[in-house]
This record gives sequence, structure tokens and C-alpha cells, in this order.
Amino acid sequence: MKKKKKNLLIRFALLLLAGYIAVLFVNLQMQINEKQTEIDRKQAQIHEYQNLNEDLQNKLDNPNAYLDQEARKNGYVKPNSDIFIEDPGAKKATNSTDEG
Repeated sequence: MKKKKKNLLIRFALLLLAGYIAVLFVNLQMQINEKQTEIDRKQAQIHEYQNLNEDLQNKLDNPNAYLDQEARKNGYVKPNSDIFIEDPGAKKATNSTDEG
């Protein structure tokens, strides 16, 4: 009878140990997933900063192109530049008279 109780106690202890190991494994897996999400987020930030850095480097390498672009955004033109103004109504008129 003592042997059966001892055997039962060993099985119970092994079951508890297996449960504890399973809980540890699940906990570690959750931590790994959190860290992987954090790594992915940091890599996305790195990619954004690399793109921003590349854009800023291009502006430094070509300051005149950047200044021209910003001036055009604000409505400025270079001296002696031809200015074209598109008339949306003119396109419709030319399409209808092309056939005649």
C-alpha cells in the first residue's frame, strides 16, 4: 500500500512539474511574440528614418533643385519662363470640332 501511495505521489509531482514547465513555455512564447512585434515596429521606424534621411541628403546634394521646387509650389517662376495655363473647357471644345 505504501508503494502505491509513493507511486501516486511521484506521478502527482511529475504532473505538477509538467504543468509548471508548460506555463513557463507559454509565458516565454508570449514574451518572444512581444519582442518580435517590437522589433518589427523598430524596423519600420528605421525604414522611415532612412527614407527621410535620403530625402534630406538629396536636398543637400541638390539645393537649387529643392529651392526651385519650393518656389514653384509658392507660385514663383524663373525669369523669361513660358507660363502655360490650362483651360479645362478648351479641351472639350477641341474634341468636338476635330471631326468637322
